[in-house]
Amino acid sequence: MPDEPSPFTTILLRGDLKAALLRAPTKPGVGQILGPEGKNLVIGRPANLRRWALGHLGLGKPPAKGQRPPVDLSLLATAFVFGEATSPFHHRLLFERVMERHVPRSKRRDLKPPFFLHLDARERFPRLAIRPTAEDPVTSFGPFRDRKAAERALVALHKVFPLRPCDYVFEPHPELPLGLGCLYAQVRSCAAPCLKRTSEPDYRGLASQVVAVLAGGAAPPPGLEAVLPPFVAAAGARGLIVASKGETAEL
Repeated sequence: MPDEPSPFTTILLRGDLKAALLRAPTKPGVGQILGPEGKNLVIGRPANLRRWALGHLGLGKPPAKGQRPPVDLSLLATAFVFGEATSPFHHRLLFERVMERHVPRSKRRDLKPPFFLHLDARERFPRLAIRPTAEDPVTSFGPFRDRKAAERALVALHKVFPLRPCDYVFEPHPELPLGLGCLYAQVRSCAAPCLKRTSEPDYRGLASQVVAVLAGGAAPPPGLEAVLPPFVAAAGARGLIVASKGETAEL
């Protein structure tokens, strides 16, 4: 099977830099300026590739008053490498492919670790919890952009599915002091398995419904679409990205 053609084009920077960069498109994409021996000088994902390159090579428009112009790399630059983006997702994909080759993820200040919701319906009394990592890809669901996004999803899920919010260990009993003193049990926002208001199999069945929603196997109830984006799924699942472009779609 033949290799896939590279989405990147290289313009060698020799002689008249401005004339060479006129070959670059004025469309959004990912650009990289290389120095001696092909070493990386700067990477960007501008809305206008040509304007971005001209600006970093001392040929751009003067900056607004009070703004610092980009560092002029014209004395070091040997090539301009760019890839034209066809959709917002493709724009990000190209950028990540370039960054992966040059910058370790541990050094990326623009990347923040995602958060996940953990729920194991096999436990005796399952509960939702927020985790900073997908420790178990079967019982972790996400990714959520940050902890606040995961917290919003957790709160919304509790409003629809009365899973217990506590982390107590208990033996169910109708007069359990722990349960009788619980506000969630008093206002009936929790199924209260501690007080035997629901059976253990029924409670685990409730948790299984939440798992189905988080894993994408069941449609989220009304009101949850905003906090459960389409990409939220089991951490071990694979996804398909569909990016619309006019009358066509990119997969």
